[in-house]
Amino acid sequence: MPSPITTLEIRASFSISLFYAAIVTDVISIATGLSQHSFWQNITPEQLVQLQDNPTEGIPRGNALISLISIVVSIVTAVTFLRWFHQAYRNLLTIGVEGLKYSPGWTIFGFIIPIVSLFIPFQIAKEIWQGSFTKHPSQPDDWKKQTTPITIKAWWGFFVCASLTAFMSAQVMARTQSVTHIVQAIEGIIISNFMSILSAWFAIQMIKTITQLQRQALDKNQHMQLSA
Repeated sequence: MPSPITTLEIRASFSISLFYAAIVTDVISIATGLSQHSFWQNITPEQLVQLQDNPTEGIPRGNALISLISIVVSIVTAVTFLRWFHQAYRNLLTIGVEGLKYSPGWTIFGFIIPIVSLFIPFQIAKEIWQGSFTKHPSQPDDWKKQTTPITIKAWWGFFVCASLTAFMSAQVMARTQSVTHIVQAIEGIIISNFMSILSAWFAIQMIKTITQLQRQALDKNQHMQLSA
């Protein structure tokens, strides 16, 4: 008798809600970033003299609070998503999918180990999507025939680009020596926030679809148990 799979609805609900919260914080960050961009582009010589010792003092204190809130939301969103991601991958084993490339532990370690973090999460998400379409594969590799949708590719592509852009912008800001560098860093952060919004939106679509597919697998699993 097949073991019951763990439903994803509750984890999906929390994860989706937090992704929406992350989108809101990113929109606010973009608005404040545009304000800062305008300030630094139009700074007067008198203002520049006042800020000469420490140019970053031109950033309002309210921006620090927004950044803090954004960081907290990002961390909580990541934790809730990883809980959903990990369980979704574990469920494939119960559904009957064979030939998975990774163990469930890689749904966590794949995000934090340098270099491999650039491709392992995408490959796992691809396997979750493909495997969730197959309830009881007639052949071990049957599920691999499913194509990878644009949803998965866009989610991961925008996520990686947003992360790299944010990292490079932070490095420029940390070593800033001129107003030009500050403006460039702010532009990078704005672009990163925009890509984060797109990544979050595609993540929401991915979570909804996979959760629904695995729900269908659960219903079929329960029906088979009752018929046994």
